[in-house]
Amino acid sequence: MEPKEVREALGLSVTEMARVCGIHYMTWSKWEQGHQRPPAIARRMFDVLLWLHREGLFEQAIRNLDDGGK
Repeated sequence: MEPKEVREALGLSVTEMARVCGIHYMTWSKWEQGHQRPPAIARRMFDVLLWLHREGLFEQAIRNLDDGGK
């Protein structure tokens, strides 16, 4: 999937998706617009995030990020 498709599947804004990925929102925007290609490790992370979403675990994982992993 392309970055925009991943983000939309997860129901996140560009800013939210960048935060989840731990990158600057402009980096995410460049990936979506095709100005840069996400590295292989980022594409693997997309797969993991989509799997978490399919399994109903994504929201909890995001809450854990917000809580500092507690």
